[in-house]
Order: sequence, then C-alpha cells, then structure tokens
Amino acid sequence: MPPIIRIGAVGVGGFGLFALEQFQSIPGVTLTAMTDPRPQAAQARFHVPNVSSVKALAARADVDLVYISTPPFLHHPQAMLALKAGKHVICEKPLAVTQEQARDMTQAASRRR
Repeated sequence: MPPIIRIGAVGVGGFGLFALEQFQSIPGVTLTAMTDPRPQAAQARFHVPNVSSVKALAARADVDLVYISTPPFLHHPQAMLALKAGKHVICEKPLAVTQEQARDMTQAASRRR
C-alpha cells in the first residue's frame, strides 16, 4: 500500500521517538524526514534523512504532516512555519505558552481548510 500520510518530525527525542513508533504502526503512515540536533537514535530506527531546519522540513514535497515534539516555547514558531508551508500539523501539548499563540496557531490551521 502506498503511503497515505507522509510525516516530517520536528524533535525526535524522548516522547517524540515513542510517538513516531506509534505512527509507524498505522498502515499507510510513513516517516519521510526529521529535524533534530541529535537525530542518531531516530535515524538508527527509521533510516530517514535529518534536514537542517523546520523550514527545510516544511518545504519538502514528500511531507504532508509536520509532527512537533519539541519544548513548548518552540511550538508556535515551528507550527506557524509548517502551516504557512501548507502542511497539516500535530503538536504535542501544551499547544503554546500563551493564549495568543494558541489562537494564532488555530486560526492559521483553520485557514488551511
């Protein structure tokens, strides 16, 4: 079966690794790229390229959805980059560190419909 959802992961340590294993267990879901300053453990498991930045990840044609598992203070700028690039986004909790950031992110996601 060809991939239905191609995931690009931002942050692949700790819980991010666990979540990626769960995503990979779903038929049709595949991890195509990641970005993390220390990608060794994830690359050993998933054998996908580690790209230089969130912007580079979001620009990839082989990424449909960006999964964000980084410290919460990074969620807003990373999600906004992905949303502006036309990607779907799954972001670990908390979604943002302020209500304004959360509102900004959800409004940008709503405009994608």
